[in-house]
Order: sequence, then C-alpha cells, then structure tokens
Amino acid sequence: MGQDTLKVGIVGSRKYENRKKIKEFIRIKSNLLYPQPNFYEYNYQPPHIDYPKDLSNNDIFSFLYYITNSDGDTRFFNDDFKVIKKVTPKKGTGLFFNSNIWHSASNPIQASERIIINYIFSIKQDN
Repeated sequence: MGQDTLKVGIVGSRKYENRKKIKEFIRIKSNLLYPQPNFYEYNYQPPHIDYPKDLSNNDIFSFLYYITNSDGDTRFFNDDFKVIKKVTPKKGTGLFFNSNIWHSASNPIQASERIIINYIFSIKQDN
C-alpha cells in the first residue's frame, strides 16, 4: 500500500464534507497517556494497525477524537516504518483514517496528559 500519499481527514469545528454512514462499530475505547521519565519528543509508542485482520480492507476506518490539548503527537508511518505525518492533538478535533494504516501515539512531554477516544467502524458502501 503506497502510504507515502497518506490521506488523513482532520475534523474540527468546520463541517466535514466527506460524510459516510456507519455500518457497524467494531471497537470504541479511550486512551490516557501521562508524561514518562526519560521520554523525549522523538520517542513514541510501538506502531500498530487498528484493524489488521485484512490489510486490503478499505471500508474499516478509525476516528481519533482528542479530548485534551497535548504535545503527545499521533504519528503515521509508511510500510518501512518511516514517519510520514505527525499530528498534534487539539482539544475538540479528530483524525479520520483507514484502520489499516500504521500509526502510534506519543506520551506528552509538557502537557499533563493525552486523552483520546478511539472509534473503529465499518462504513456503508455507496450504492
């Protein structure tokens, strides 16, 4: 998968134009990260895929909703695990992306915490 041309939808206070209907929620969970000793800006959690059952599946998506402002960036990787995009959490915004894209969280350095809600769901296909 050519992830060097990563498409990540950033959802904020303006209307998100590519609306899709949710078919099924697969998982909803929250994540809380605190600053860690000897953890620096270049450190991050292990990269992962939210829905790895079928890496060619294009109708399973993730939505990360940022509860707090934080400096614990979300990083996206290509197939060689090179960072190709970093997004800094901004309270009240979120990221929408295909669940088979490698990504990771980072512990905050300056902020007291990083809190997100992670939704994984399938979408209804347009007929």
